Amino acid sequence: MKPVTRRDWRQNAGMGDKYRELIPLDFFLFSTKGDKDDYVLVDELVQQSVVAPYDRTFDRLALFAFHFAQSGTWRNSIWDDGRVAGWSNEFIREVVWQKDAWQRAALTDERVLEFIASRVHGTDKTHTKMFTNYRHMLRISGVFECLMADPIDLQPEQWGAKACMIVWDRMVYGGKLNEAPNPGDLISAFLREEIYKLLGCSMKFGLEIARKAAGDYLNLGAINRFLH
Repeated sequence: MKPVTRRDWRQNAGMGDKYRELIPLDFFLFSTKGDKDDYVLVDELVQQSVVAPYDRTFDRLALFAFHFAQSGTWRNSIWDDGRVAGWSNEFIREVVWQKDAWQRAALTDERVLEFIASRVHGTDKTHTKMFTNYRHMLRISGVFECLMADPIDLQPEQWGAKACMIVWDRMVYGGKLNEAPNPGDLISAFLREEIYKLLGCSMKFGLEIARKAAGDYLNLGAINRFLH
């Protein structure tokens, strides 16, 4: 549970595929530039991948991290703002979340592919590949199982607090939040980033989750909880 260089992360991942190694590095984890190298930092997503069992809850937490689209920065990155998957963040906030929840009609294959093509510069082949990968992520996260109902219930009460901590960790690392925030800072960040939309719930319910999470986050030492 400590920072590791992106180079060492790739070497130790054991994937044996230099392109697949970039998927977790660029889309799910958080990186930053060091004096001589780029580092992957420990945040709540890393914490949960180490201490918690792999299950549907973790899948949804990882999907949230993808949708939050704050991956940090590293040398030679073309995303200075860290928004490698920025299109997915916009897709959820602008299209999928309506009337306090995710709507089934927004997640048809046609709607997803159309949105990707409208926001991402690339060939038709690139858009189709992105769509296929994204659909796979939705499937393994159980979103398609929820499509039997409308609106979609992602049960954020089970994982939303951890999601909030991912947000606050990455905002501290990115210099967008004070290292010693107060509860008001945390809630302001939650609202400013429209995190309740990524959780798939109303603002009111999202604030209930965030306020409880904020207390736990500060009691644990905020970002300093990883220094022990």
